[in-house]
Amino acid sequence: MSESHVNCLGLAFFLASVKAFNKRNKFIVLDDVISSFDRPHRKRFANLLTDKFSDYQIILLTHEREFFELAASDVKSKGWLIQ
Repeated sequence: MSESHVNCLGLAFFLASVKAFNKRNKFIVLDDVISSFDRPHRKRFANLLTDKFSDYQIILLTHEREFFELAASDVKSKGWLIQ
């Protein structure tokens, strides 16, 4: 498996555990988790967060301007706060 696929698998396990075990606090902190993802995977990841975790507060940190703009455009129409 490539580094990107291994990272995707780890992130999938993390997000599954959030759904299973973080029902009370309903927040997620993600720090630069997409650095090895290509653009299509980044778009799908942003869509996943807005579709499956819309009832969670998400703190998503990134150093990549392109991903910030991609994620921001995905969530603006849903009324999410972006800073």
